[in-house]
Amino acid sequence: MRTREIADRYLEEARYRQLAPKTVVGYGWALKKLSSAFPEELPTQPGAILSFIGSQELAPTSRHDLWRALRTFWRWAAERGIAENVMGEVPAPKLRPTLPRALSEGEVEDVLIAATSWRDKALVAVPLDTGIRLGEIASLRWRNVRDREIVVSGKTGERVVPISPNVRRLLSGLGDGEYVWVGRRGPMTLSGIQLAIRRVLYRAGVNGRKSGPHVLRHTFALHYILNGGDVFSLQRILGHSNLASTMIYVHMSTAALSERHAQFSPLSGLRLADACA
Repeated sequence: MRTREIADRYLEEARYRQLAPKTVVGYGWALKKLSSAFPEELPTQPGAILSFIGSQELAPTSRHDLWRALRTFWRWAAERGIAENVMGEVPAPKLRPTLPRALSEGEVEDVLIAATSWRDKALVAVPLDTGIRLGEIASLRWRNVRDREIVVSGKTGERVVPISPNVRRLLSGLGDGEYVWVGRRGPMTLSGIQLAIRRVLYRAGVNGRKSGPHVLRHTFALHYILNGGDVFSLQRILGHSNLASTMIYVHMSTAALSERHAQFSPLSGLRLADACA
């Protein structure tokens, strides 16, 4: 059976299983590359697959995505007796760890100024104050809002997250009812909330890798550590199931502290070599 025929069968089954459209598109992208490189039949040697992956002109993350898609495909093919699963002998491409982006204190002020409506100001203030995820923002209901805390349902289940009094007062100005976030046509959807936050960030001049709603969560976490918060309480607030995810912000804070040191050290800007002349 030709590679394209096997790939089409796999993708058809993926759609039948109602996998996320984005996932199916990713599998299709990987298998199109595989079919172009090996049109007649699937490669049977790990070295051939390794060379194929290495030959692709891709960013490290995309190369890793290709490897993951092929690993899933070969597991499926082996389960159906189509091919032997040789991907177990193909090591994953190395990923260079990248730290998430966060806003500076000045950028946070710009974002709050750019949020000209009461609702939009609350939409950016809540994740900046609590670090909750976009989906958790969207699912927030008034029954989950208390005086000094909110109850959110996230990836790791339900948790209680502290909220500052000034942000709680900001929420109080939104009105009542069941839904916290309401637009002109009724309750806001997740995509509507995402778009509203992106517009505020755009007006504030925040763009590039900092332009998504998740940057507000990263910003909260980084400044929590910089201002003396401990990593264990941060883990609980963010809803991380393992401490390794939270430790990323400790690494971020180290880089930020280096920048602050360079700016505020009493020796910054002095030419010490001249003083020794």
